[in-house]
Amino acid sequence: MREQGRRQILRGATGAALEDRTTLAFAKLIEREFGGFVAPP
Repeated sequence: MREQGRRQILRGATGAALEDRTTLAFAKLIEREFGGFVAPP
């Protein structure tokens, strides 16, 4: 069952050309802080 009040924080992370590592590191920090992906019911 899905938690009440849970909201989508970030749909995707984008970054500058040739900055893949920075963008992925940012996305990983956001995932760690907010709990990551939760599949819809």
